[in-house]
Amino acid sequence: MSREKIKTFILTILVVMTVLLTQKVWFQSPFQSISSDVIGLDSNALDLEQARNSFVSPIRVLMGFGGGRSLNRFYSVLSFNDIKSAWLLSKNVLEPFFAGDPYIELVSSDTYYENMANRFIELEFGDNISSVLVSSVFNKSDSKIIRNIREIKKIMIPANNTGIIYIIGKDSNCFRIVLDNYSNEELISYINAYEAGDFVKYNAVFYYVGNYHVVMPLSINIPMSQIYVESEIDITNDAQLAEKSRSFFRNIDFIKTIKETTGTVVYLYGYGEKSLRINNRGRLEYREEFDPVPSTNVKKALDTALIYMHQQGDMADNLFLREIKEIEYKGRKGFSFGFGYHLEGYPVYFNSSGMSNAIEIEVVGNQIRGYRTFLREKMNIPAVTKLEPIILPHNLIEMIIENYLAESDGLVDRESVRTDVLKSISEVQLVYFDSINQDKQ
Repeated sequence: MSREKIKTFILTILVVMTVLLTQKVWFQSPFQSISSDVIGLDSNALDLEQARNSFVSPIRVLMGFGGGRSLNRFYSVLSFNDIKSAWLLSKNVLEPFFAGDPYIELVSSDTYYENMANRFIELEFGDNISSVLVSSVFNKSDSKIIRNIREIKKIMIPANNTGIIYIIGKDSNCFRIVLDNYSNEELISYINAYEAGDFVKYNAVFYYVGNYHVVMPLSINIPMSQIYVESEIDITNDAQLAEKSRSFFRNIDFIKTIKETTGTVVYLYGYGEKSLRINNRGRLEYREEFDPVPSTNVKKALDTALIYMHQQGDMADNLFLREIKEIEYKGRKGFSFGFGYHLEGYPVYFNSSGMSNAIEIEVVGNQIRGYRTFLREKMNIPAVTKLEPIILPHNLIEMIIENYLAESDGLVDRESVRTDVLKSISEVQLVYFDSINQDKQ
């Protein structure tokens, strides 16, 4: 082989190697290595169906003990732990309705609330919960209930069930679901056993202003402790922050870190297409810009969200699905999922710059558009039992009425204000409120 041919051969080899190495560098670029596309992400150690079923469950359960039209009839709002057992038993009663071919008819809200005079269990779900998700608990991707009722807010199950349940759906529409040749009395013994124990009694006291569905305790005879909590993320712990940021950016060599004077730490990738902010109270917010693929359905979107939460280590046992919202990003439809949490059996409420849920996650197609968390945990110190009694709801209502009258300078009369206030109340609930004035309280 001549010297020129050898040079040509070596040059050709070098060119081919250059192309291959360039291609390798291109396909192993940092943009690919930190993609948030959850398709193919390792979801080992997460039983996805079990996780979904644990979140597609009631967030509130009301139990009625009968009494007919008597004004002395009473109810109970179950604690977080009791909700689990009530839901487990209720699923046995409900499965034939979701799996079978029931008759479905639209009825008035009066028909629904008339049944509150009997013994029953009412299951209340979060806001905008699709019937597709509720049906998935019974391993049904299609059913007559799905085809006729888009969303499920409440399900009322009469204790002595003879093939009838009631569902409140979107826009408070009420449906009666009738299944022929069906009878189930499993709830009777459960309600009887619960009634024999100690619990806070609720009464329907707003009936005379037409507000039939709201129940309220007239007395509270259970101790409530003042709980001290702290944010799960310690902004002063650099090692914890580094570990947390790595869960969002797999290659941190291309990340720019900014520490603001307020204490907030910001991580930026590239030209801001990916960003992570952790403020001085431990509130986290991740955002990502991308070109979304065609949207998926709500079930797959929830699965995507749960896998991502699992990978972030945020799948606590006390979380619950509080709401679902439809969103849009670059012309593609997606879903936002809001998760709340319980402490000592009671839901925790707070408000932090427009964020009202402990976890808020946005899914568009099969990708995470946004992820926000503000997770708090009990501090390892003894709880303090409040010496002063809890202000009862009816006393709070009177305080609201008095404040309104004082601001009106006598331009409205007391009874009209009282009626308006009582009609406007949608729910009375015993909760913990986190004022989040500081990272520890």
